[in-house]
Amino acid sequence: MAQDGVDWSAEDGRSMAGRASQLLVLGYALTLRGEASGSPSDMDHAVEVLDEALDLLPADSPLRARTQAELGNALRARAAISGDVGDLDTSIAAYRKAAAADADHFALTGFATARLDRFLRRGGRADLDEAVTLSRGAAQAAPEHERHTALHLAGIALRLRFAHFGDLTDLDEAIETGGQAVRAIPPRHMLRPAYLSNLALAHSSHFHELAPSLDLDGSVSMSADEADMLTYDIDTSIDLLREAVDAVPVGHRFRPGLLANLADALAARFSATSRGADRRAALTSVVDALEECPTGRPERAQLLYLRARLLLKGAEALPGPAAAADRTSASEALREAADAATASPLLRMTALRQLADRAPGPAAALAVYEQAMACVPLVAWHGLGRRDRERHLTRIGPLTQEAAAAALDAGRPERAVELLEHGRAILWNQSLDTDPDLEAVRRTAPELAERLDRVRTRLRALDAGPDHSNVSADHTDLRMDLAREWDALCEQVRQHVPGCGGFLLPPDFAQLRTAATNGTVVLINVAERRSDALALSPDGLTVIPLPQLDPDVVQQRVTTYMSALESYELVDLLTALDMKRDADGQLDLLGLMMRDVLNWLWDAAAEPVLDALGHTGEPTDGAWPRVWWCPTGPLTFLPFHAAGRHYPGPRPGDRGPRPGACVLDRVVSSYTPTLRTLIKARTRPSPRPGWRRMLLVAMPETPGGQPLPDAEEDVEAVNAIFPDRTSVLAGPQATRDAVCRALGDHRWAHITCHGELDPLAPSNSGLRLHDGTLTVADLGRLSLDDAEFAFLSSCSTALTGYGQPDEAIHISAALQFAGYRHVVATMWTVLGRYAGFVADHLYNSLAIKGELASEECALALHYAVRELRAQPGMELAIWTPFIHTGP
Repeated sequence: MAQDGVDWSAEDGRSMAGRASQLLVLGYALTLRGEASGSPSDMDHAVEVLDEALDLLPADSPLRARTQAELGNALRARAAISGDVGDLDTSIAAYRKAAAADADHFALTGFATARLDRFLRRGGRADLDEAVTLSRGAAQAAPEHERHTALHLAGIALRLRFAHFGDLTDLDEAIETGGQAVRAIPPRHMLRPAYLSNLALAHSSHFHELAPSLDLDGSVSMSADEADMLTYDIDTSIDLLREAVDAVPVGHRFRPGLLANLADALAARFSATSRGADRRAALTSVVDALEECPTGRPERAQLLYLRARLLLKGAEALPGPAAAADRTSASEALREAADAATASPLLRMTALRQLADRAPGPAAALAVYEQAMACVPLVAWHGLGRRDRERHLTRIGPLTQEAAAAALDAGRPERAVELLEHGRAILWNQSLDTDPDLEAVRRTAPELAERLDRVRTRLRALDAGPDHSNVSADHTDLRMDLAREWDALCEQVRQHVPGCGGFLLPPDFAQLRTAATNGTVVLINVAERRSDALALSPDGLTVIPLPQLDPDVVQQRVTTYMSALESYELVDLLTALDMKRDADGQLDLLGLMMRDVLNWLWDAAAEPVLDALGHTGEPTDGAWPRVWWCPTGPLTFLPFHAAGRHYPGPRPGDRGPRPGACVLDRVVSSYTPTLRTLIKARTRPSPRPGWRRMLLVAMPETPGGQPLPDAEEDVEAVNAIFPDRTSVLAGPQATRDAVCRALGDHRWAHITCHGELDPLAPSNSGLRLHDGTLTVADLGRLSLDDAEFAFLSSCSTALTGYGQPDEAIHISAALQFAGYRHVVATMWTVLGRYAGFVADHLYNSLAIKGELASEECALALHYAVRELRAQPGMELAIWTPFIHTGP
């Protein structure tokens, strides 16, 4: 009838506003029908007629706000059916216009829902925060009898924010708000089952939060009442979900999601209590849900993944012929989930990883891993803010190493190198340092290159702004819009510009092998199926098996090592408090732990690699071979340059350690986060003449920090080595802005200050200056064309975040990506006087008539560290932190 009304009004020549009103009604009706039936044609038609209505309405029409809101609703509903995130972006833009004109509860509720939907697809924190704010605003704006919708939405947003960011107050509020919504909605309202489901999910989250501290498998005796109390939340969740399922008929659009949530809750209770009935009921719910869920709906992929999980759990619990059938069915479900276009990139990646583990052979496993690796750029899409991307990268885990190991099993070592390169340092590789590639485009398609340059400039400007949990929604939307435009322009280049088919695509092995020009780059890969070193030299690629590098053992050793470093923090404090005996005792304990780990690292990795490369002892001709270490995963925390057979003192009958029983006695070691980083450092244009000056940043006194008396000695020493070529920023002069500006005006830099490490948000790590911390993110945004050498006399400047070991999110890497060819940094806390010792020896080797021969930096550091190690009574923890990054 709505369609008839529109046709009649057009034929009758009614006013434009009258026709627009009828189109609004038609669009609303088509959206309702499309949502109920899942019809793409209905949704397309709804969007068309609502667009037409907006074209007919004048700018000052009171009907425009409602039409914009309805268009947002139609686009959001179409995105739910098609999985097109672009529809969500357009929906949010429409809702924003509606809310700006008339912020009624209808527009605010739709706006919040679209934000939530986009968060679930892309994971941007700003979308979720905005959804909470908008839904709370809608609850305040709505009349009492309609507040339940906004309360329900706020409950969802708060629950999701807890799930992703862990604030328990959000979960408590989600349960309270969800309960208010259930109590407010009429008993027979068509949306009541959805409200019950949301409240149930909040209780499930509360159960999972408590589950690690519960003992529900019978290993500890407890009364029935105690067990019931401990399972209260999950029992409540299951009861609520069963009530919701019973309230909707078969074929209702809510049923698949409700059945999926019920299955998930039953599976959670099964995992906690091992009740077989719960697993069987969960599987039944999933099967029923799949039968009712149309192909193409986002929920279907989640259901398939849940079914696979349940089948695999059953196969583990009940081995036999039935288990084999369950594993086959699980693989089929994982494949369908991975192929679903509407599934989130994270779900697809997770399903593919599990599928690869069950592949019939190495070639098949590699093919699946390659599909999973293709999801990584989407999981950490560059349209998200840096902190969101950091958070998503923690979900990738050892995927990159697993894929490389599969390539080695398949006899394709070059592909293993490519995969290791493509799956690490994702954030740095998204930094849009595109100048060489863009020049090739500019020669053939200057207008397209200009558009790319404009988008890149705007993205960099956004990167230079705030990136925290309170960043505005408009900032987030603009970044996503620009990122989509950037992606589209890059695809245009690949498709239409001759010779640019690989524009900004990951490099292949032929390009990567150029990293090894005057030595060997050694990538160390650890995975369940195998562990190896891949040694890339001018002569080719050599695979060196490392069977002792078991992933579990590696994790244990790294944990021991990191615990030792944490204890080292006490040494500095005890020394400052003049508690020498306690400090010496702490150093002895630290030395014991470090020797254990470094001895193991020598046996398991370093010695086999060096022996295979022919570096079996100290060179007799003084020509030290070069090795660039490029470890992966947890191994990035360990100092390969210091691996060796270390002893607390001379052994009986020995004058000291065996010759060549340490990496330091066989090769000159450097590090590189990735092969591309090393290639870029090698090929940077020479600095402009006339910029040969040293910037010295020194913080003898730091607000809120311990004094650094050695900083003043550094100023005197460096000034003496580079007379008339040193600029000093010390104390109050050393502000963040002043240091950033000065870095661009100097070829060399020596920085003496406290380093600050944030292991959970490593982009916030940085250098503590007079007015705050100059962070990794700040440094990474710089573009320093004339930078050449930096010495960081600061603590932990080459230590990355615990959750992203392959991302190299630390100060040393930031400076190198900003433009420095050579960086000397530290892997943990250093005592100032020893940093000064190393710096003095380094500069005495490199400084010639006020010039710095930075190309010899690695060898000079090698000699300086050997000299430090040779000092009487020298401890491992003191000489091992210093490392070189660069060519």
